[in-house]
Amino acid sequence: MYFKPTLLGVTLILLLGCLPHQSGATELNADLRLAFIDGVTNSNQTLAGESTQLSRQWLTLSAQRQSLTASAAFLTERNEHEGRLNTSPLIELYWEQSAGPWEFTVGKKILDWGVGYGFQPLDLFSQENQRALVSEVSTGIPIINAEYFTHTSAWMLLCSQGQSEAQRPHRNRCAVRLYQLLGQWDLQSLLYYDADHQFAMGASFATVTSDSSEWHGSILIQQRYQNTDYQPAPVIVDRDHAVKALLGFTYTSAGANTLIGEIWHDGSAERAIQEPRAQLMLSLSHDGELIDPTVDLLFAVEDKGVILTLRGTSELATKYQLSYGVRSYQGSKDSFYQQIADKQLSFVELSLTF
Repeated sequence: MYFKPTLLGVTLILLLGCLPHQSGATELNADLRLAFIDGVTNSNQTLAGESTQLSRQWLTLSAQRQSLTASAAFLTERNEHEGRLNTSPLIELYWEQSAGPWEFTVGKKILDWGVGYGFQPLDLFSQENQRALVSEVSTGIPIINAEYFTHTSAWMLLCSQGQSEAQRPHRNRCAVRLYQLLGQWDLQSLLYYDADHQFAMGASFATVTSDSSEWHGSILIQQRYQNTDYQPAPVIVDRDHAVKALLGFTYTSAGANTLIGEIWHDGSAERAIQEPRAQLMLSLSHDGELIDPTVDLLFAVEDKGVILTLRGTSELATKYQLSYGVRSYQGSKDSFYQQIADKQLSFVELSLTF
């Protein structure tokens, strides 16, 4: 197997090689994942695309010593329609230091500001696929960050550089975030700016209402967002004003059953292909002795499309985990989910932690 390591990736491997000499101050971890997805073609497909057949294997190495954190992945992925891809992305490499109530971060880091299981309106930086069948390799973004802490709050000022959706060279973006703890309420508010999206304002909450239940929600108002126009050829276009919002709950019973319910609106969904904007998700899981089964139901409110996912997770040993299942696309004949390339997906993923 052949990889094309970046300069930063090589630097990380050299760092990993040096750190064990001072193992008392170093934390080293490795994670190996093997994932496969096989799709059944949808005979009613009208949207462009081909059914999914994917094989993905990757090894993630991470190290932490004092104020320095680093991680990289060696990834090989094969898509039956696009061939094999071998890469070695640098996931994170950042320096973090505290000085009294202040904490400073410089480098490449993964950020997660979202509140939600199926959809995260405030996920302005990582933009991960919350409903992916198997794990994906996420990489951080270059940031400079300063955060000020009190006993019940935290102020953050962050600037970063990232790739534009329109494939413009780069976009600089900055955000101010306030986190506040008020009794049983976790509150968050933020103000964001970049050249593509202009200004965005958001807020979220999470509160525990009893020993078995909690509620959470978030909202984001964007001055501008970007969609794709497909005629005569795909091109990124700017559109004005979008609102993203989510409200959800979790309930855990004494019998080790957990129910998650969420409803959300995505005002930035793709108009040209009539991607659903309002969706409802229900997820029921059980913490079993041999298998942890999960049933996920995603319902598109506008066109009555349905995604049903059945998943099982088994702990083979202390550091070995197997996840497997099937996802099917159902619902109204004219719904968005009945027009895509896949009718059904089967998947399996093996995870080993060292």
